[in-house]
Parts: sequence; C-alpha cells; structure tokens
Amino acid sequence: MKKTLFIIILSIFALSSLFIPKAASAVSDQFTGFTISPGIIEEWFNPGDSKTKTIYIENNLGKTTTFEIELEDFEASPDPLIATTLLGEKKGPYSLKDYLKPEVSEITIEDGKMAPLRVGISIPKDITLPGFYGAVLVKPKLEEGNLESTKIYPRLGTLFYVGIEGHTAAQSDLVSFKYLPAGNCKGDCNSDDSADKFEVTFQNNDKIHIALAGDIEIKNIFGKVVDKVGIGPWYVMPDCLKVKEEKWKTKNTSMFGLYTADLKLIDSHSGETKEKKIYLWALPWKILLPLVLFALLFYFLLRFFEKHFRVIRVDRQQKRKIRGK
Repeated sequence: MKKTLFIIILSIFALSSLFIPKAASAVSDQFTGFTISPGIIEEWFNPGDSKTKTIYIENNLGKTTTFEIELEDFEASPDPLIATTLLGEKKGPYSLKDYLKPEVSEITIEDGKMAPLRVGISIPKDITLPGFYGAVLVKPKLEEGNLESTKIYPRLGTLFYVGIEGHTAAQSDLVSFKYLPAGNCKGDCNSDDSADKFEVTFQNNDKIHIALAGDIEIKNIFGKVVDKVGIGPWYVMPDCLKVKEEKWKTKNTSMFGLYTADLKLIDSHSGETKEKKIYLWALPWKILLPLVLFALLFYFLLRFFEKHFRVIRVDRQQKRKIRGK
C-alpha cells in the first residue's frame, strides 16, 4: 500500500513539471535628469598603446546646461554585495586617472540634446601592473548667484576597466551558487523581495579584473529547459570576493516538482568556463494542497476496500459448482 501511494505522488510531480509556460518580466525606474552612456568601458592594451573612446552625455534638465568633467580612481568595495567604490582625490592601487585625458574639462549641451565626449587613454611602455581602473564623472556646473543651481544632482560616470594583454585572472574561483526564495534578498535588489533570486559568489585572487557573462538554465526532471536567467556582464575587481544576486523575474507560479539550475559563467577575455549545479523543489501550496488531499483520499479509499472487501480466487471446479446451483 505504501508503495502504491509513493508511485501516485511521484507521478503527479513528474507530469506537472512537463507543462511550464513562459512568463514575462518587469522594468526598473531610473534617474532621467541627464544620462551618460555607456556605463562601463572595458579595453585591452599592449604597453605603450594609446586609444580614444567616446562616451555620450544627454541633457534632459529642461535648460541648456554646462557639465563638468572629473576623473577618479575606483577600487573593489569592501562590501561583497557592492561592486566598486570611488576614491575621490585618493590614488588607487591600480590607478588609471593619470592616463585618462578627456578632450575638454567642461561641455555645454542644449536641453534634449546628446553630445559626444572623447576620452584618450595612453598606457606607458614601462608599466608593471596588469590592470588599471578609473572613472570619468559628469555633473552639472553650479552657477554663481543662481538659486536654482543649488539643487543637488547625482554625479554620473563611465567606469573604465583597462587590462594589459597577456594577463588573465587565472587564480579565480566560482565559490558558491545558491537559490534564494522570495523575501531573502541580501544585496541590491531594488528593495523588491517579491521575486525569487539566485546568489552567485565569485573569488578573484589575481591582480587583474575578470569580466563574466553567462546564464542559468532551469530544467525539469526530464532535462527539458523550462526557463533561463541571464547573468552579466559582471566585472569582478582584483583581489576580492563578490556576491551577485540575479532576480528570477520569469519564474512561473505553476512550477511544481523537482528541478535543476545549471549555472555557466564565461570569462569574456580568456574564454574559460565556470559551472555549478543546484537542485530546486517547487512546491506551491495552492497546487500541493489539492494534490495531497486527493492522494490521501485515494489512499483511504484503498484501505476501506481492503478492509471491507476480500478478493477470492475461484478455480474452475468451484466455478462449475457455483453455476450448478
């Protein structure tokens, strides 16, 4: 009897995991006063090389505005859940700001217009470090005597990750991969704990950054891919441990049963792959409760018939006697 009950429940789990429709996802708010793009530039150099990159500033402040251009180094934040921290006037251990040369220190842009800003990068021939990290920052210029200019605007910027050819983050490790049900967000999840998340912990022990990209494939017990969660690009600074939480925005609430989540991360420069797998149980109570009640009802019906009815095997001779009566 116990074997029968086990087979019934296992069959329900197996069949339900076959039919998983796709769901859709949502959008996040952002500051719209002015923008700068791209947010990150990664470039690889040979010693002695010089290159020019272009960033774009768009003015949506409602008036013609002059923007100031500033340079700062950045480094890995001591908080594993935060990627980087700006260093102000301090020089970083992998300082790039002395090698960054914006074409101007100020730029005036009409309202609703976008303007390019070219930034030169020149790496000396005698460098010894394998990587350099700095930021080009933009902010509206304060106008003396204009009360409106006392408004506080955020500084926006582009982070420059500069690597020297021939160096890779060989001493790096995918430390852990976890599933976080809704409400268990630890990092920067935009204060939204309504979505399930995956947590990835990565250790970079090298003196150069690593740029990772990949995805998480969610598969049912038959190996069919029922959903995907993209990751990256994710930049991990030298000599640090970082944690990334990726929302599972497209999770379908009707998922039920046993699943696997297969994580695959690729180093965009070296092509090296890091992989991990975890197992997930999807047991929504709105689906589970009726199935459990049905299984219990079926079980007790079997017990009832077993207790009050008996199956008797009748051979041919007994059948003749019964027919003769």
